[in-house]
Amino acid sequence: MKIALNLVLLLILITFSGCGEGKIYSEIVDPDAIDHPPHSVRTLGPNGWIKSDFTEESNGSVVIELITHHAACTNPQSRSLGADFDGYVRVTIQEDNHTIARGQMDFKGKPTPEMAQAIYDTLLRKLHWRE
Repeated sequence: MKIALNLVLLLILITFSGCGEGKIYSEIVDPDAIDHPPHSVRTLGPNGWIKSDFTEESNGSVVIELITHHAACTNPQSRSLGADFDGYVRVTIQEDNHTIARGQMDFKGKPTPEMAQAIYDTLLRKLHWRE
């Protein structure tokens, strides 16, 4: 009886472990950029989704690019069983067309500015660009 109860609890835990906040997948591509924050940035993507402490300049060499992608799956099996996510939000930091860091989060439903900000903040912490 005790083993059956533990098995049921384990199955419940596994079932609901994917729920909640999305996991942020991040990568520092250029470790030389760590501890060297830019003086200014240029942001590409939906306006107002990322709030930055850096000065925004239209000709800044460091570019913060935000992409939201909504996946439209037409596979009958996926449509009948449902998918784990509907798309992703990706933030890429580049300097002179060279990727410094990138982060991504899958979403279910609709992407939000809070998702983009969470990814951006994660990248800044990993790059030690935040005071």
